[in-house]
Amino acid sequence: REMRLELSENNGPASKQSSACYAPSHPTQPVANPENVDRCFVGNLNWKIDKETLLSAFESIGIKAEHVFWVTDKQTGDFYGSSFVTFQSGADAAMAVAYSDAGLQILKRPVKIQFSPHKNGVKTVENRKQPLRETSARPEGGTKTAFFGNLSFNLEEEQLRQFCEPAKIKEIRWLYHKDSGNFKGAGFAEFTEASEVDEVIKKNGMNLVGRPVRIDYA
Repeated sequence: REMRLELSENNGPASKQSSACYAPSHPTQPVANPENVDRCFVGNLNWKIDKETLLSAFESIGIKAEHVFWVTDKQTGDFYGSSFVTFQSGADAAMAVAYSDAGLQILKRPVKIQFSPHKNGVKTVENRKQPLRETSARPEGGTKTAFFGNLSFNLEEEQLRQFCEPAKIKEIRWLYHKDSGNFKGAGFAEFTEASEVDEVIKKNGMNLVGRPVRIDYA
């Protein structure tokens, strides 16, 4: 069974801990970051961590982090000990990676930090339809959620929203590999009405950013 992951922002209880962060050594220089990537995948986190603790841990070593998105299971909500952190600058992100390489620990666990560029690409959508796997039968009573597969790794959220118009997407949940944090080229979109999903399903096989997209009921 394919594991469905979602990203959620958790503002959780504030719990600053002076012992949250331990660095066996302090890098003097950030790692190379020629593309100035400001977002990182942060893995092997303690399951008890919250947003405030993670942000304050980075702050204690002089790194400014702004946003945290947790990787959780869509169905159970279980936390996988991974997150995506957007830093104030590419320099902060590069220093975070340097600290990870030096053995940085947060809440007594060595964290794995690596660059994870934001998805970006050409803002164009092709509507040429190509043969693709047939969709499954419509669930009884319909569904407000559709699965999207074979997506371009350069796809932006706004591109998917435009592709689905006039249907209105309420929420998008991208799928990521648990260990690496890499985008899996798939995701789920929740719409406001089941009838909108029925219409979007008809676009199964159309090109989206140069790839025939697979759309199915979820």
